[in-house]
Amino acid sequence: MIDQLLLEAASVITVADFKEWLRKSIRPLYPHAAIYCGYGRVHAGGVGLDYVITDNFPVAHLDNIRNKAGGMDSPILRRWIATQEPQFFSVSNPWTDIPPLWFEHFRSTGLKNLVSHGVFDAQRCVGTYYSFFDIDDHFDEPKAALLRRLCPLIHEVMCKVIDHFNDFSQFESKLNTLTKRESEIALHVGQGKTNREISESLCLSEITIKHHLMKIFDKLNVGTRSQLAGLLAAYHARSRPDCEFKLL
Repeated sequence: MIDQLLLEAASVITVADFKEWLRKSIRPLYPHAAIYCGYGRVHAGGVGLDYVITDNFPVAHLDNIRNKAGGMDSPILRRWIATQEPQFFSVSNPWTDIPPLWFEHFRSTGLKNLVSHGVFDAQRCVGTYYSFFDIDDHFDEPKAALLRRLCPLIHEVMCKVIDHFNDFSQFESKLNTLTKRESEIALHVGQGKTNREISESLCLSEITIKHHLMKIFDKLNVGTRSQLAGLLAAYHARSRPDCEFKLL
């Protein structure tokens, strides 16, 4: 099972890919109606929340439970941190220590029950946390065991997606440092044009084109025009990939 999931996850790069993989590969194994995936860096004070990826989840609930520091104030998460074991919660049989306001917010979403689990990754200094909503009411040890196997795999795939997003964002930031003329020349390079073709198109000398290319290479930290063309092609193919999931 895990080998097959890894094979199916090999092509997952963007947030959109990740959501599709969750739907096609994880949902059949662990049926659910909605999912919340949180990602944060581990520090001395706990785990900060840097990113959230959701699918079919009422995101207004996140605003309802956001604390003054901007984090998510969830009794489910607190209990998971204390035990690091899968946590099952149902509105039909709530825990006795659930804060009434949180419970009211949860019920207002229309979601009925959830199971949560996560991963503390000491090597990356990262924690991820997953909540599966509207699962089967009957939660038992075999289902908990399956979750313990699935979450580390989801963690690896999500970390890959976050790393790609950060690399993508950094490249986009570097692109924004280019002048208008440099951007025009970079676009032509991305289209596979030679220096002569670019000079004829922009009515500039080839020496001027080479001068601009040196600046472009330096700003974008690339060594060759083929590397530049490849990065630009990937950028335009995946421009702004679901970046609204980032929490600022």
